Amino acid sequence: MTNRIISKIVRIFADVLAVAIFCFVIRASASEIAGIDTSATNSRLVSCVQALSAGVHASSNIRFSELVIGALKELISRNFITPKDLPMILLGQNPLAKQNTSLAFELRDVVDQIITAIEADHEQLAPLVQKLIDENSQSFIERTDRQIKTKDKFTQLLFYPIEPGSFTMGSPDDEDGHQKNENLHQATIAQKFWIANFPVTQWQYAMVMGTIPSHFQTATGAIEIEVEIVQNGQVIKKKISVRPNHPVEGLLDAEEDKFIIKLNELSRKDDPLIYKIIPDHPKYWQYRKPTDKEWEYVARNRGVWKGPYPDGITKYNLDRIAWYNKNSGDQTHAVGELEPILIDGKYPVYDLYGNVWESTSNGVLRGGSWCSEPQDLRAAGRGSRVPGYRSGVAGFRLVRTPP
Repeated sequence: MTNRIISKIVRIFADVLAVAIFCFVIRASASEIAGIDTSATNSRLVSCVQALSAGVHASSNIRFSELVIGALKELISRNFITPKDLPMILLGQNPLAKQNTSLAFELRDVVDQIITAIEADHEQLAPLVQKLIDENSQSFIERTDRQIKTKDKFTQLLFYPIEPGSFTMGSPDDEDGHQKNENLHQATIAQKFWIANFPVTQWQYAMVMGTIPSHFQTATGAIEIEVEIVQNGQVIKKKISVRPNHPVEGLLDAEEDKFIIKLNELSRKDDPLIYKIIPDHPKYWQYRKPTDKEWEYVARNRGVWKGPYPDGITKYNLDRIAWYNKNSGDQTHAVGELEPILIDGKYPVYDLYGNVWESTSNGVLRGGSWCSEPQDLRAAGRGSRVPGYRSGVAGFRLVRTPP
């Protein structure tokens, strides 16, 4: 069966490769006319990127892992790329990585295996293909198909891995805004988890719960969306107003918890709705709020950043990454409009600082909001909310873990 798969892949990519070479020849000719000296390595990269992106778009019914591995085997056998090119191609700035950022990151370990297999023996690729198909048929392969085919204009959630480790939590006594509950101490994250790129939005909450109590849901930019609710055992469709890509706020702790409970029910049932909101959802995985410690671990880039804000950010240029009282216009903003912080230098996490305070599983609020002072947005900063009070400044972010 494996040999048939490989043969099929090679046949498919013979045509794709021809298109890629044609595109490359055109680019090379244009470069020569412009007097640009294009190196052999760049030529191989152009060819491979063209082939990969063309293959995904032209053959969306073919599993992603088969496409990638088949393309790499064919291109390497024809000397268009070398094994050393692979990490740059799959994880760098190319059309494929931009469309499926989280998937490219997930493929990092797979790329290392492919490099080893190619350098040792091309025949080792066959069992590697089969292993990927067997182990991941319900994970990133199918999730990528869903992500490519999703036509919704609303923001979806993607999740990035956060490796375990230890870090210094809290702040020094002389840090501007330091509070008594921020004493410096060593903290350890024992288990790997995955964090969402954005806080939960109004559209995401409404699609799961069928309603939304946000303070800013009818402000400028609001639209009507159709949701489903269950009444007397019957599914009823209705329209509600939301600012779809703005973070949900105005919830009680119990309402945030109910959303998470329902989201996990969708995961257990493998309900199609969960993939509409979270296209990279792995079947049966569970969602929750981060702990207070996990939140700060991410905010400090797993302990790399020691100051009150990410490296390179101060209270004077905080508006690069955060909406707060100096730039928000007294309201929330759509998620993802400002620069992300890059965890491990590559995983983009947006709006962790500012926009809305983020509720943690410990009940502590983190990150500051659209009406906060700069010192409230510090990595060590904490807030709280009055029980039973609907605050227009507080929302929440999800993390997920294996079942």
